[in-house]
Amino acid sequence: MSRGIVASPYSNRPLNYIWALPARWLFPDRLYGLLVVHALWIGLGGVLVFLLMRRLLEGALLPAFLAGTFTIAWAPSDATRLVPAHMFIYSGCTFGLLLAAWLALEAWTRRSVLLAAAAVVAAAVVVLGHEAALAPLALVPLLFVAAGGLREPRRLVVATLVVLAVLGALALRAAWPLWSHPERVAYQTHVQKIDHSPVHVAERCLGQLRRHVYPLVGGLPGGGRAWPSVPLVLVAFASGLALCLRSDPRAPAGDAGREPRGRWLRLAGFAAGGALWALLAYLPFVASTQTRRAVRTEFLSAPGVGVLLAAAAAAVACTRRRSRRTGTSAAAIATRGGSCSGSSRSRRSSRRERWSCCWRGRRRGRST
Repeated sequence: MSRGIVASPYSNRPLNYIWALPARWLFPDRLYGLLVVHALWIGLGGVLVFLLMRRLLEGALLPAFLAGTFTIAWAPSDATRLVPAHMFIYSGCTFGLLLAAWLALEAWTRRSVLLAAAAVVAAAVVVLGHEAALAPLALVPLLFVAAGGLREPRRLVVATLVVLAVLGALALRAAWPLWSHPERVAYQTHVQKIDHSPVHVAERCLGQLRRHVYPLVGGLPGGGRAWPSVPLVLVAFASGLALCLRSDPRAPAGDAGREPRGRWLRLAGFAAGGALWALLAYLPFVASTQTRRAVRTEFLSAPGVGVLLAAAAAAVACTRRRSRRTGTSAAAIATRGGSCSGSSRSRRSSRRERWSCCWRGRRRGRST
């Protein structure tokens, strides 16, 4: 990377390390540059989820803010998020994936050919960096549907065909070396052993989703330092929440003019879409028999789980009485969102403490 090399020839990823280039430009030969860009890609990914949800919810800020916050903060089981020296590949890939989806949605909404071309370029860059992005990108046509695409069926069909053609071409480029130059996919064929059993793969996908969501109701691990990181996270969350409430005092679900049944169906649709995104994001990783736990699996799936949790929180908030719905719903969402953010920060602190203890023990062992 210090020489500007971004390709990984043995895994057929010509732009695998492209997400580290800002670190090379801004912090040459400094490892902390990778930490900066790693955090930057994660944070910008949450911003893009916020923009996507705000567009789909017709300007509603509160659930969009929740979805973006969960995308950034909630990765309770994947310890590799704490390894920026290599995981910038996956945080950058997640950012590129979300950028392509956001550009595609904006191109659909604004009827812009230029934005559509930019979305194609972004999708090509992210897939050339890691082929795992192909699976979530297949859901882009659902964004068009959520943005009112059913009212324009002919345009929706054309846009869907364009998306499928682009993804098909990128998938063919990724798979072609299997027949032409097998050495270019040595990593996928020799290191990552593929399980061809659909039942086993489906079980592992659901297991990853359980690992991603279940800690919401589980206990917090011990050994972490809650001060001052957790209070700072909660203050940042409360500040963003207050800004959203002040800027958009509408119903938390963004459906003030809809009937209760319509609100529930809309939120259920977003929750189902988020779950589907997460499952497709797990798929390229759990298809390998080498993936046992949550290792690199909570990067690409984070936006889907974030939308799922935000939709669930908004659905719970919508069960409040209509007469007091805005205030009590906001309080309910604030409680759930704040607890998730604080819990995630506490888990990362505990994991970092365990790693530090392990590292100190190894250093003492070597010195003796």
